[in-house]
Amino acid sequence: MKKKHPLLRFIVFVLIVAALYFIYEKYNVLTVTAEDLAFEFTHNIENANDKYLNKEIKVTGEVKALYKIMNTRQVLELSTSKDELPIICFFRNKTDEYEAQKLRENDMISVKGICLGTISYSFVKGIKIDVKSISKE
Repeated sequence: MKKKHPLLRFIVFVLIVAALYFIYEKYNVLTVTAEDLAFEFTHNIENANDKYLNKEIKVTGEVKALYKIMNTRQVLELSTSKDELPIICFFRNKTDEYEAQKLRENDMISVKGICLGTISYSFVKGIKIDVKSISKE
């Protein structure tokens, strides 16, 4: 019988662990509605920061508006209750901005991205999301 080389076993083991890690990272996304996210950040920002800050999230909600900030950067705002913080989505690239222009007010969408909380881009009040992808529901 031939003995398998221990280095080959180790390489296969490392590849399996790496594959499992990347699968976990890709599919381990927190899912929340725009209303719930806004409620959590408005009423208990410390807990919301612990739960969402700098993590990948998927937010589902209605389009409120698409507009430019400071006449340069286009952003997407999701609808929230009147007394709660707005959710502002910043785009990483021009392709996403172009796709967002096809959206209309009250369209149901899902936005996947990194939650930046309320501190980043302090010139805009609200909960910021660095968008990775947008999909229409």
